[in-house]
Amino acid sequence: MNNYREEFLKVWAETGGIIPQSLAARILNISDGTICTLIKRKKIRAYTPPNTKARPLAYLTDVINHKTHRKKQITTPSKNL
Repeated sequence: MNNYREEFLKVWAETGGIIPQSLAARILNISDGTICTLIKRKKIRAYTPPNTKARPLAYLTDVINHKTHRKKQITTPSKNL
């Protein structure tokens, strides 16, 4: 149990935080399936705890960066207009 705690704290410090996929989907206002796809396509990095069947935990910094990037795409006017 202590090894899991140490591993979790180490990963948290290295990544800026890790969150469940369902929370990442809620933050990005997308479906659980879409967040899973983003993780599989490596658009958002994730950490899977060793020796568990747990779903990968999304890197909080990647989720925030993805949201910021999407917001810029939405608010930036098209050059083709």
